[in-house]
Amino acid sequence: MRESSIAGLTGLETRPTVPTKRRTDDSPLRKCYRSGLVSSLFPTSIRSFKMILDQLVRADLYAAIHPGFAAAFEFLRTAKLSDMSAGRHEIDGDRMYVVINRAPGRGHDGAKFEVHRKYIDIQFGISGTDEMAWRALPDCTQPIAPFEVEKDMGFFQDAAETWVVVPPGSFAIFFPQDVHAPLGGQGDLVKAVVKVAVDWK
Repeated sequence: MRESSIAGLTGLETRPTVPTKRRTDDSPLRKCYRSGLVSSLFPTSIRSFKMILDQLVRADLYAAIHPGFAAAFEFLRTAKLSDMSAGRHEIDGDRMYVVINRAPGRGHDGAKFEVHRKYIDIQFGISGTDEMAWRALPDCTQPIAPFEVEKDMGFFQDAAETWVVVPPGSFAIFFPQDVHAPLGGQGDLVKAVVKVAVDWK
C-alpha cells in the first residue's frame, strides 16, 4: 500500500483544457497525477474524476468542476465549523448539506470502505489528523451488502490501494467512483463532510 500526504502540493494546472505537452517537474502534485490519485482538472464528466486532495486555501482551483463546489468551499471558509453541533445541517436543501462528525479515529484496521452514488463528499478536517483509504470502484469486488439506495451508501471489504493524510485545513473530495474509508487516523477527530448532489438541479 502507498501512503500520500498533501503537504507541499503545488503546480496545479488552472487552464480548462489538459496541456498537450507533459510537464517534467517532479512536484508532489505531479507525482499524484502520474499515480492516478488526482485527475487532470477538467475532464469531460464528473464521473471521469478521481479523488482530489488539497488545502482549503487552494480550493478555488477546483470550483469549476461542479456548479455546487464554489458555494461548498465558501461555506467551509466562512462557517464557524468548530461551534456547530454534530449531525446534519442544511446549506441548500437536498442539493447540498453538511454533516459535522466528531468521533475517535478507528485506525487503519477499523476504517470501513464506503461509496456513494447520489452525492459527492468533500471531507474537510477541522481538528485532528485523519487518514483515509482509497480504491477505485471498478477494482472493488467484495461488497459487504447490497447498496442502500435510501441512505446512498454501500460498503466494501476490499483492501486499500492507498492511504492519504488529511490534516486540519485540508480536504479530500470523493466522487461516486471513489471508494473511501475515513476515520483511519488516531485520537479525537472533528471534520465537516459537505455532501454535494451529483445531479445539480
